[in-house]
Amino acid sequence: MLLAAAPAYAEKMANGKAEDGCSMQTQVNLQVSYNLKANSFAEAQKLIADQNAKIQQMAGQQKLTEFKLQSENSNINNQPNYNPDGSFSGVTYQVSGSLSYVLSDNTEASKFADFLTAQKMQVSLNSSTYRNC
Repeated sequence: MLLAAAPAYAEKMANGKAEDGCSMQTQVNLQVSYNLKANSFAEAQKLIADQNAKIQQMAGQQKLTEFKLQSENSNINNQPNYNPDGSFSGVTYQVSGSLSYVLSDNTEASKFADFLTAQKMQVSLNSSTYRNC
């Protein structure tokens, strides 16, 4: 009996409603990771802000239904550089991080992830569906 009811239940769940009145909610997260170089901490912080602004601008061009910054993680490391003779030659700054965004639609998210990939960005896409009563 349970196996016979499974396809009907799956169809109701796919349509967003279960028999008990609960609905299925989907949250789509798109994460963009980056690795950049800078000449100072101030420049590194500006690069991080510029990266977010660039992605926000691209999202606006794609006319996404929902696109909100969920979290921002960044790391700036200074790297002293030395010449082959051991003398100090300056400092560079390695900037790495990720920006995570919430989208409302899997199809839009997939298309935007493909678009960002074509822009040579490192992208990860995660979709979670959960029961909301």
